[in-house]
Amino acid sequence: GLSEQETYFDICKSQSGAIESITAIPNKSSSSIQLDLILKDSRNINISLYDLSGKLLKKFDNYNLDAGIQSLNLNIDNIHNGIFLLSVQSDKSELVVKKIFLL
Repeated sequence: GLSEQETYFDICKSQSGAIESITAIPNKSSSSIQLDLILKDSRNINISLYDLSGKLLKKFDNYNLDAGIQSLNLNIDNIHNGIFLLSVQSDKSELVVKKIFLL
């Protein structure tokens, strides 16, 4: 079953195709998000940060990543506290969406 905090959307989009998993760790003191990805195959990755209304806040494009564990540091200057959606999409249309809490 789903826990109180998880929705079907969260479970459904935790992985996709070559994107085996993603972990996003916000660090408000350095205005960044550490994004760790595990890729089964090399991919060109585009990352977008949205608020819950669907408004695009930041875009991080064209990361050419090799298969394996990859870490990215995403600058989120001028992003205020709240709940956001982090979209990670590959050049093969694989998509993972992660909920991010910035407190």
